[in-house]
Amino acid sequence: MALYLLTLPTGSTSVTVYDVSSIVVEADDAATARNYAESLYPGPWGAATATTVAAQSADLEGWTCRVRIGPDPTDPDAFEDVVDVSTVGDTADDWDEIGADLVTLLNGTALIGNASYSSPTLTIAAIADGIGDHSVRVEITPPSGTKPVPELVGTITDGGVAAAALTVAFEVQTANPAIIGTTKKTQ
Repeated sequence: MALYLLTLPTGSTSVTVYDVSSIVVEADDAATARNYAESLYPGPWGAATATTVAAQSADLEGWTCRVRIGPDPTDPDAFEDVVDVSTVGDTADDWDEIGADLVTLLNGTALIGNASYSSPTLTIAAIADGIGDHSVRVEITPPSGTKPVPELVGTITDGGVAAAALTVAFEVQTANPAIIGTTKKTQ
């Protein structure tokens, strides 16, 4: 099965069915999608343009994952992040590859030498790193996105004592959120 975006013809004779000019239908093929739409919403769906919508995947290509560790809480004059690393997913990257990239980046900073990843948990800094009292922010932003998707970040353990680990559990998805189509009501 696939998802099909069916769009009614436009122009001087623009048509809508129940004030809708397009619909997404799951079916085995475009013809079945058109017939199904026509059976539920009588109208000229047989003449609709059918566009196959890409299937959702767990591929994180183009997604940005950023980890920031806040200022030293024992220094009242500190206000800047002490660590700020990010990675962008490559072709076919999944959470394990993003986690491995972040481990490399975190261990390359002056404050951290013991980051690790065991799905779905990223240990940002281990007890031995001695920065467990710092705050952590994790942001995961989709390709071309302007703001992070907070639902992909699970539990963060931070702000405890210096001799504690800083961790984040990713909300690993079987399929990442995706916009499969938009519609505009014709006037």
